Amino acid sequence: MEISSHLILYRASAGSGKTYTLAKEFLKIVIQNPYDYNKILAVTFTRKATEEMKSRIVSYLSLLEKKDKKMESMRIAIIREIQEAKNIDISASFDKNVSIALQLILHDYSNFNISTIDSFFQGIIRSFAKELDLPIGMEVELDTDAVVQQAVQAMLKEYKTDKDPFSKWIEEYLYDLIEEDKSWKVERHISKLAKQILNEEYQLLNMDKQQQFDIESYKNVLQELKKLVTDYRKKLNDLTHEVNEKIKADSLDLSLFFQGTRSVQSFINKTKEYAPEANSYVQKMLGGGDLYSKSKLKDVFAIDQLQNAWNGYLIYYINEVLTHKQDHQKRYNSADIVLKNIYSLALLEFINVKIKEYKANENLILISDTNQIISLIAQHEEVPFIFEKSANFLKYILVDEFQDTSSLQWKGMLPLLLEILQNINGIVLIVGDPKQSIYRWRGGKMELIMDGIEPDMIYHWEKRKGISLKENYRSAKEIVEFNNAFFSGIKNTIELQNPFFRKMLDDVEQEIIKTNNTGFVKCKWLEKNKDKEEDDEQLKEVLETIQSVHNTRKYSDIAVLTRNNMHGAAVANYLQENQIPVV
Repeated sequence: MEISSHLILYRASAGSGKTYTLAKEFLKIVIQNPYDYNKILAVTFTRKATEEMKSRIVSYLSLLEKKDKKMESMRIAIIREIQEAKNIDISASFDKNVSIALQLILHDYSNFNISTIDSFFQGIIRSFAKELDLPIGMEVELDTDAVVQQAVQAMLKEYKTDKDPFSKWIEEYLYDLIEEDKSWKVERHISKLAKQILNEEYQLLNMDKQQQFDIESYKNVLQELKKLVTDYRKKLNDLTHEVNEKIKADSLDLSLFFQGTRSVQSFINKTKEYAPEANSYVQKMLGGGDLYSKSKLKDVFAIDQLQNAWNGYLIYYINEVLTHKQDHQKRYNSADIVLKNIYSLALLEFINVKIKEYKANENLILISDTNQIISLIAQHEEVPFIFEKSANFLKYILVDEFQDTSSLQWKGMLPLLLEILQNINGIVLIVGDPKQSIYRWRGGKMELIMDGIEPDMIYHWEKRKGISLKENYRSAKEIVEFNNAFFSGIKNTIELQNPFFRKMLDDVEQEIIKTNNTGFVKCKWLEKNKDKEEDDEQLKEVLETIQSVHNTRKYSDIAVLTRNNMHGAAVANYLQENQIPVV
């Protein structure tokens, strides 16, 4: 009987046969319906993965057509899985459909739709160039850093010594850097800052922003924020100055109060820093608790002096400070945070204007623009129209490495996925593993593969088919055992506060497939030795480890991973000096 859900989610750990599984799912579609070969879109995240997937599918079809014995297990698996899912026996038409699908793909290779998500989005953007007022024949610029540098240079050229509003802003930004003890080399700081424009978080914040950049608006906001901060601090300064004058006039020793300088004196000190806080000692005193230690303080005059000061002005000072804090601190804190970043925010806006001008002049869009543009298209256009405009009449979408999908990419592809599930009765297959999320620096949101897409696919989520690929076909027995023990140890011994990470570790253990190969795992913490260089100790340990396994392993079986290229070069040089061949 056919399963009612067409949403399939694979959790695929490293070495679990993910590419094989995706290729098999592709084959199941074309072996049932060979003429649907051009209605399938398989999305990967790198060009290398795209070429590997294409090559793998064509190779599998070719070997199946030749009835190669190596493909017998796949043949059996495809027939069985289709039988279980749809109660259809395709044994009789299997060979014929394999040949038809292979010929169709080879003769119409341009419609063999396996591409990176960026390439797929760019194709849709080009078809909507007119509607989006994008230049016809536009180019996609991959070197975003070069464009940012051009925009920074263009902005700095507008600096004038006659102190126009923009030039004054640049100078204030420079003074702000100096006050924070940062380098005064403004171009380097601005270039580093400008790269934030390409981040997805910045693009998400600016998606619905329509107003033009205006330096005067920022200056007005700056003045308002400065006044808010100044007024808040002045009130605290005035209150503290007044109480200090009274304390001085009374020659009052604050250390005689309850808990010594940790009560009243501490409150005054924190108020001077604009962070007043009534700790537990002050709270007890405000609540009618002892003002002093009765076992330590016996001097009647000193006791009277403390009580008079407390009742005469200290309690009023503390309460007035706390009332001022309660009434104004949220606004003060917000203003203080914004003030620390307002120069940067204004410069980002100005640089963004220059980037837009450069793109228009050079007839291009940036690779980093594609996710934002496609998200806007998906929000404002009917999905069938998108299909028609982009000449993609899709019925099946297979998404690989889903843990690296960003929020904007998800927003862009979601309407297409829903259209396929709801109106076309097709298949959406998603594959990923949150433990392998390596693109968070470019907006990858690994939470999506867990249950982050549930709210957007609420009508399909309950009937989804979830499959976990448990086997590890890549690694030797010892490595799989080590990984299982390591992640299980983390799960059982470390209390993870974030429920997402706890859920992620629920499914970490893999099954061992490679029993004929032996592996090697060794963990060693190197203690710091003051008499020796730390790098020398690490290099020596790497050499000794390689030498210890060379009797049973070829050098070509060994790889050395380092944190950066500099460390890698040091390891390579050291190994070569010790007659270890390095590639």
